[in-house]
Amino acid sequence: MLAEIEPLLSSFEAIDIAIRNRLVYIYEQADDNIAASQVLETALSRSERRVLTNDEQFEWYIRIVRNRLEAEDATIAEQYLSKAALIRHRAKNATSESLTHFRLSQARIMDSNRRFLEAARKYYEVSVISEIQIDDDDRLACLAAAVKCIILTPAGPLRTQVLRLLYNDDRSRLLSDFDILEKVYMERLLLPAEVEAFGKELAPHQIAELPDGVTVLTRAVFDHNLLSVSRIYNNISFTELSKILALDKAKVEAYSAKMILQGRLKAVIDQVDDIIYFTSSESTTVKLAQWEYRVERMCSQMEDIVSDIQKKALAR
Repeated sequence: MLAEIEPLLSSFEAIDIAIRNRLVYIYEQADDNIAASQVLETALSRSERRVLTNDEQFEWYIRIVRNRLEAEDATIAEQYLSKAALIRHRAKNATSESLTHFRLSQARIMDSNRRFLEAARKYYEVSVISEIQIDDDDRLACLAAAVKCIILTPAGPLRTQVLRLLYNDDRSRLLSDFDILEKVYMERLLLPAEVEAFGKELAPHQIAELPDGVTVLTRAVFDHNLLSVSRIYNNISFTELSKILALDKAKVEAYSAKMILQGRLKAVIDQVDDIIYFTSSESTTVKLAQWEYRVERMCSQMEDIVSDIQKKALAR
């Protein structure tokens, strides 16, 4: 039908649009997302098209984005999302569904591009915003996606802010990943079995191998566990640290140095003795003073206990 009306398109443009909408639906039902996207892309590429309103054009852009994302083609999806963003303010009567998918597509593209911190924020925004129509189950799914992204985010102050937000959301306790979220928030060591189970739930781009041969997940877990170790030890050799983190010693040293340079880890590396010394905002003098005070207080309490025991013994 499209081929038949092509020569007379100027007279049958409205029919062409109706046919394309139907054809896209058929392709989507058959899970042929690339074909569905191309049907709309072909129509939008015609510079003479004027029959589409801003609302319809916005919804077509979003539909292309959704189909491209389903086909794991984030590059073209991002191009059309940018076009949708340009006319969004003119789409005064866009459907609630399109506006919802616009926000969700932003999060998914950030996620695909491994901008996990931004993706976590956007997913969470979709899960809580009240202006859009979305089922509770879908909101919970967005929250779950935000949790996965924040766990994959490199450790640091910005991640901590979003972690606190997600952990304090009561709905998070309904998620299967709550236990690992809690350990990350509490800065506890993540064990290999926990990481393996978590990895099975992730998308291919979230466990992809980086140029240095380490996966996205492994790198994120290393960052987290190194910070956890810094809360336990004052210093540790790289030999022992590599055993704890289950990673090659050379990579442990290189990643540690990078985190220090980026300001995400407070530590000093002694390459001669092969030791990393963890520091904090508190000076050594202050730490020692606090330690001495606690020891002195404990001894005083012990003396009081002994004195009470002696008094009771004499009273008998």
